[in-house]
Amino acid sequence: MKDIFKILNEVRTRSAALNDSLSAKHRLGPGDAPIGAFNMINQFTVIAMELLSHYAAEWEKIPANAVDESRRQEWAERLTTITKSTYILSLSAIEFSAKQALIARPGKVALPTGRVYLSAIIRNSTTVGMVAPVDETVWKGLIAVRNVLVHNNGIADTTASYAIPAGPTIQLVNGAMTKATLHFFPELSLRTVEAFAKWTDAFLT
Repeated sequence: MKDIFKILNEVRTRSAALNDSLSAKHRLGPGDAPIGAFNMINQFTVIAMELLSHYAAEWEKIPANAVDESRRQEWAERLTTITKSTYILSLSAIEFSAKQALIARPGKVALPTGRVYLSAIIRNSTTVGMVAPVDETVWKGLIAVRNVLVHNNGIADTTASYAIPAGPTIQLVNGAMTKATLHFFPELSLRTVEAFAKWTDAFLT
């Protein structure tokens, strides 16, 4: 629990710091696209930390001899649900903010035709050299996990592996439930914040 809380706190502090530094560098207000995503992620993460604090306080009241394997598994699933939801919401905030940025500042990256998805924004950003190929691979992994969670209840519809620098390796197996440690989604959230900071700075420069 402490390790999960520590990683989430990194997401909270990094999202706040990046919002401040990027808004100052590019002379934007806190809600302006695309940096508005950092404030949203910060709020989602604070809520997750508050929920974890609540559970930690309640679980500490339960005698250790009353905590069997079944109860531990139930607790783990609750923690995963909280951190998974935070990750999904964070990617949605990024997708929204990136789309708004392309609309507000046309020209640097082509606005995808039809319904605008984050994957298409990253692909177009890579085409114009704004996202390095290695970073595009990271984005593909982050987006693939989000899509599997949102659209297929966590069950992968393809087999793929994505190594996330300074983060976990994403392993998707066709037809299998995506496996995740308790650290998995908090670590992905942190890597997502860092990846979006690079995209934002490149887009605004």
